[in-house]
Amino acid sequence: MARGGKRLAALVGGACALAATMASATPTSGATTTTTPAGRAAGASAPCSGGLPRGDLTETLRVDGERRDLLVHVPRGARAPRALPLILALHGFRSSGAKMEPYTGFSALADRSAFVVAYPSALGGRWRIHATETGAASDLDFMRAAIARIEGEVCVDAGRVFAAGVSNGGGEVARMGCALSDVLDGIATVAGDYRRFGSCDPARGLSLLEIHGGRDPVVPYLGQALTGDGSVPGFLGLWRAIDRCPGRAARRRLAPRTTLIVWRCPQRIRVQHVRLDQLGHAWPGASPPPGRPPGPSSATRRIWDFFRTLPSRRPLPSPQPPAG
Repeated sequence: MARGGKRLAALVGGACALAATMASATPTSGATTTTTPAGRAAGASAPCSGGLPRGDLTETLRVDGERRDLLVHVPRGARAPRALPLILALHGFRSSGAKMEPYTGFSALADRSAFVVAYPSALGGRWRIHATETGAASDLDFMRAAIARIEGEVCVDAGRVFAAGVSNGGGEVARMGCALSDVLDGIATVAGDYRRFGSCDPARGLSLLEIHGGRDPVVPYLGQALTGDGSVPGFLGLWRAIDRCPGRAARRRLAPRTTLIVWRCPQRIRVQHVRLDQLGHAWPGASPPPGRPPGPSSATRRIWDFFRTLPSRRPLPSPQPPAG
């Protein structure tokens, strides 16, 4: 990704936003937006017509008084008026959005498969994934503001907004599934950190793909040795309870020591898990050659295949004031 690339707010000519999108994805009171050169506030409604911004874009948001950085890749072959899916890709500990882009290869895959991908950066390289941490709420505010900004300036399908993350970023994506289900349509976590996860009360059920190595020494598959806190089976059990997934799982071997486990849930929601028995703490298929899309066994490709087959969902309606 070009590092000092075009500024997103300067490329809104011909970009689209749907009124229903912005009704459900308005930034919180702590987030501020800029005004585009054309005088349209970022996030305002506009028809999906004309040319789209393409390639690597940079954006800065002011959220809860702090500067937050965001890289956005719009597929080079994108053409209006088609609204595109959006994936937020969250980096791991001591990393950044700029590093997450080549690590995952999402941008090269986006060019081939026609979706928008955004790479937010955490303050100090770490997402505050525990609800009691100072700044934890601000990270969620940033995610909501980022979605709203992108939807306001790029032609994004409001019913196909997803988030994926690795390690510390996987833990943050799990929190997003709990707190931002009104603007998300599916999440995926890779080697996610679920320790001290806390309560989870999403506004609606949400599809989940979890990918984890059986030999992960950083966030062990079975959680902390004495307490089991943060275990993958425990996290999946929590999510199945949230999504009300009945019955036994279907299992399929994808490769030697690699198993896909699938639960089917009401309302066409899906919960899936890929266990790689010999994998440590890593994103499978990381760092593909520059410009090359990830291979078929990569986490990037599997996540996109999972997201693209989920049914499109419209945003939740805005709450109505009580009668009388």
